[in-house]
Order: sequence, then structure tokens, then C-alpha cells
Amino acid sequence: MARIMAIGSVVLAAGGTGEKDYPGMLNTLTGISLLTVMEVLGPIVLGGVLAYAIIHNRGRTRAERARTDAATRQLYDQEEKARRGREEA
Repeated sequence: MARIMAIGSVVLAAGGTGEKDYPGMLNTLTGISLLTVMEVLGPIVLGGVLAYAIIHNRGRTRAERARTDAATRQLYDQEEKARRGREEA
């Protein structure tokens, strides 16, 4: 029996429901609807979070950026010292 798989559903070339062949597949109307909702809302939520992060970070003052950069440099220096200490041991 030849089978063709499609995203989000099961299409059988030789007929049948596919339920007994693929019991774990999302081949019900409810399952496909849930998958569709996740595929649509996921990118929308992700885009919203990215837009918020970009807008939020653009509004930082010069002092906040300098403080962040200094803390980042300090963290990198600490990690580099720890790495060198492990290499020497």
C-alpha cells in the first residue's frame, strides 16, 4: 500500500483512514486545528518578543550601555583567567 505523508495530515494513496496505520499522528480535525494554531501563533509570538527586545534595548541610555559593556568585559576577563588556570594545571 503506497502512502504519501503531508505536513499536518496523513494522505493515503490506496484509501483508508490512516488511524490504524498511524495511531499517533495528528490526523483528526482537532489535531490539525491545534497544529495549525501553533504554526500560526508561534511565529507571531516570537516576532512580538523580538520586536519588544529590540525596542526595549534601543531606549537604553549611554550610561546603561557603558555599564553593560563594562560588565561584559569583566565577565569575559574572569572566564579567560579561569580557562588559562585550567590549561596551566
